[in-house]
Amino acid sequence: MNFKLDILTEDYAKEICSWKYTDEYSIYNYPSWSKMCNENWGITNEEKRKSEFNSIIDELNNLCGHIRLVNKNDYIIIGIGLKPSLCGKGFWSYNNGISKRQMQV
Repeated sequence: MNFKLDILTEDYAKEICSWKYTDEYSIYNYPSWSKMCNENWGITNEEKRKSEFNSIIDELNNLCGHIRLVNKNDYIIIGIGLKPSLCGKGFWSYNNGISKRQMQV
């Protein structure tokens, strides 16, 4: 499967927030979009989406995950999320490579 980075649109952000992980991975579930908007989470903020987030898209233009990079001057915060149905399928090493390339841009 081939992936590319793209902008993280509001529609993509809402889709990501609807993903549900099970068992021990349920800690990665987002609250509702409206709750996140009320609490001003980064993924709900258009400016932060443009500057900190990218979507991971497959060759059929399906949303497969997202990456967040935040430069804090002394350190960089890296967040990576993968669509629950793709977890455990060996894509982590590829996504990690995307993150390294994105950081160099």
